Amino acid sequence: MIIPTYNHAKYVGEAIQSVIEQTYRDFEIIVLDDGSTDHTHEVVGQYENQVRYIWQKNQGLSAARNNGILEAEGEFIALLDADDLYEPDFLSTLVTILEEKPDADAVYCIAQTVDIANNPLPQQIGKVVSPDYFYETLLNGGFFPPSCMFAHRYCYENNLFDESLHRVEDIDLWLRFAQQFTIIGTNDVLLRYRIMPQSLSSDPSIVLDHRIAVLKRYLGITDIDETNWGSEQREVIGRSYLATVYEYIQLHDIEQTYHHLKRAYNMAPQLVSDENVMYEICLGDQPKGYRGSFKSINLDRNAELIQYLLVRLFDDPNTSDYVMRQQKKAFGYSYLALGLISYGMREFRDARRYLFLALIRNPIFLLSGSLLITLLKSTLPVKLVDWLRNRRLVMGANPIF
Repeated sequence: MIIPTYNHAKYVGEAIQSVIEQTYRDFEIIVLDDGSTDHTHEVVGQYENQVRYIWQKNQGLSAARNNGILEAEGEFIALLDADDLYEPDFLSTLVTILEEKPDADAVYCIAQTVDIANNPLPQQIGKVVSPDYFYETLLNGGFFPPSCMFAHRYCYENNLFDESLHRVEDIDLWLRFAQQFTIIGTNDVLLRYRIMPQSLSSDPSIVLDHRIAVLKRYLGITDIDETNWGSEQREVIGRSYLATVYEYIQLHDIEQTYHHLKRAYNMAPQLVSDENVMYEICLGDQPKGYRGSFKSINLDRNAELIQYLLVRLFDDPNTSDYVMRQQKKAFGYSYLALGLISYGMREFRDARRYLFLALIRNPIFLLSGSLLITLLKSTLPVKLVDWLRNRRLVMGANPIF
């Protein structure tokens, strides 16, 4: 168990304690201090008989993780960031999974977001994908925190974190894992992922630059002329721009939001018709930890934002001709997303209005049984829908279909 830390004296004790309280008892704890200048040493010193403490001159998170991996002696490697915590059955569950599935080399779990005081937040992070699609899914964006990964030691023998990367270093390493090993997932929620006040970068374009540099390497992109890139290559890069869009929305930087949205759609026009993308944009500035929670959505503001972005996009002479031809679809999917969010918020009048607009803009939605059923349910009284839903007679709306 490796806990890299840098000036996290406030939290590292909780991280250590979460390991000590594991129901699985055969483990070692290595705390790799990356040159902390706070009182981390004193905090870790309280566990001197249970923890191996290593201090190094500040070299960065990747170097701290790597040095911890090289010092570890166990059969399995787990990397716990100093501000995260494991649930008590993290080790017992994941060790059992790997022992029962000898063809698997590593396993990842789901994370529950918590605030700085370790109080649960609405959002869980992660999803389980087939090992056959793990690499492809990861190319389109990381989908679980680094602390969720649990792997056989041999996975790291020729694979360490790239110390030249200061962002997305975990995605880079997991992509290498996926090329060599079988990575499986579990729906068990075994990590508490702490959302820090400064968790959102003040300049998401820095993360974007690192992400694109890493992805180009795996996609085999060497030609600087984007028109020569293949469809798959363009879509992966396009989705990277979209990840930056979501971050700029949270920062309320509309100019950068629009710039990166146009870049994404011009790079991969097929993304205009991706309902998942539109739904994520329509969640607006909901911060990490609350994404998708209907209780904290400002629907009017989000509707105004998506309409502004789309109107500007289709009025822009630099928008590609192919994207221009997707105008009806784009507005249709935006109304669909707003309708589903309205339904989840129990704002049935708004749900009906947006879903009708979606059908008008994109009549192909008439073939969607999910949309029509949601539209029908939105005509019922809220109390009746909730009463039926509680008795499992009416299924809730699926926010993404």
